[in-house]
Amino acid sequence: MVRCSSITMFSIYFLVFVDLFQLSFVFPILPRICENFGGGATQVGMLGSVAAFGEGFAAPILGAWADKHGRRIVFIMACVGSIISSVVIGFANTYLFLLVARFVNGCCGGTMGVAAAFIADVTDDEERPSYMTYFQAAIFSGLSVGPAVGGFIDHLAGYKATCFASAGVCALNLFFVYFFIPDSRQIAATAAPVAEAPAAEAPAAEAALAR
Repeated sequence: MVRCSSITMFSIYFLVFVDLFQLSFVFPILPRICENFGGGATQVGMLGSVAAFGEGFAAPILGAWADKHGRRIVFIMACVGSIISSVVIGFANTYLFLLVARFVNGCCGGTMGVAAAFIADVTDDEERPSYMTYFQAAIFSGLSVGPAVGGFIDHLAGYKATCFASAGVCALNLFFVYFFIPDSRQIAATAAPVAEAPAAEAPAAEAALAR
């Protein structure tokens, strides 16, 4: 049985969803943003690529940090970084500034590996595959919903409002992480003695039967 509450698992899936949402929400509005800076297709492609590069660059670093200092603190730092970078994208006044903001945005979205490690910490071998399917569903949901919502808000209120809305979703993500996600290493550590107890009692039971 999973060793945490349902709201904690929901918060993990929501975290993964928002990681991909905040990376992809800007896709429909990238061409218009680049036009404001005199850019073309190359600049649009670079903005898309630099975020993915940032995520790949940060993933092993965040994973090592999470192993050393705990999963929860990495989640909190990534959420705060996502809020800031989303707001910065909305206020960017040069293409280089926008490029750096997208890179930071990608780095803050590199927590999927840490989220997968959290799920591994709180599940056993038999139930883990079923929980990982929801993890994958959160990934694809974020990638699919992000561009649709970004394009819709841009149509209603402009691209700056889209960026600020993304920051708001990231702030909601931070709320769930801060209040509902404990450090999974502590959960695993407290569960280990319970799991070892029956194994320790087995030899004593066998000895009693032998008598």
